[in-house]
Amino acid sequence: MARRRQGVRFSGRYLELSRKHLWREEFVPLLLRYLDIRPGQRIVDVGCGTGPLTRLLARGLDGRGEVIGVDRNEQLLRQARKLTRESGLDGLVSFRVEDATRMKLENDFADRVVCQTVLWTMRDPRVAIGEMIRICRPGGMVGAIEGATDTINLYYPTDSRLTELQHRYWKHEARGFEKLEGLDRGVGYKIPGLFSELGLRRIRLDTYARSELDMDDRIPFEDKLEMYRYQLYFLEQDEGLSDRERKTLKAGGMKESEMKEYAVRLREFLKAVSKDKEAVRRSAATNVRIVFITTGVKSGKP
Repeated sequence: MARRRQGVRFSGRYLELSRKHLWREEFVPLLLRYLDIRPGQRIVDVGCGTGPLTRLLARGLDGRGEVIGVDRNEQLLRQARKLTRESGLDGLVSFRVEDATRMKLENDFADRVVCQTVLWTMRDPRVAIGEMIRICRPGGMVGAIEGATDTINLYYPTDSRLTELQHRYWKHEARGFEKLEGLDRGVGYKIPGLFSELGLRRIRLDTYARSELDMDDRIPFEDKLEMYRYQLYFLEQDEGLSDRERKTLKAGGMKESEMKEYAVRLREFLKAVSKDKEAVRRSAATNVRIVFITTGVKSGKP
């Protein structure tokens, strides 16, 4: 019997809510500059999910070129196609079912090959990076956008104990993922070294501080409210943390009593902030993290 591939899966709606506001509008030009996106290019977005990055990249083409989003999950791609049609970018964007570790795209296929929050879900990111390099043309650019758990800081102004437990949650979750599944939640730091090891040149590292404040209206309150209600739904469905969360946190060294207290306190916060948009508007909770953008150029003449 073939071994089932390990991986991390998310629902389409969760992915869209969590990723579509990763880049605030004023930072999009900066992202496009880091990735050197220009009109006329062919770009591949690896592990695109519902396509939020795919659509941002298409905006940098000024109507000339193409972006191809690839993902192994057809359900996510159906949602990506729908959202792309609604955004009016379907003339520039298409999607294909592909496995990031063994893509069917030919060698030297694209001018830019990028991924976002994908490599941390893989036991050996080198395999996917190698594929990204293979399909990038000589002189083209490979880019990876990833984070690191130890840069995440959530602050709950009405519950200092929940803030403390949240910090512990991320630390123990990272250790648990590494111990149980071989996944690296600090991969953002390590991609420059992997790029160099795999032969890319002119490697550069940029960072972006992603900050969210509940009462900040630059992200629609409706989206924040939906995300909070989504989190509350699953917390209540699982009567606390899910079995996988508990198993991962336990492997990472978090005490059972801390897990229970964290779940209770988080549920109370989510209940309070999920009442309506006004509850979100009144909340001073913050979520700040660092996003790493690593780029490298493929050797050889174009």
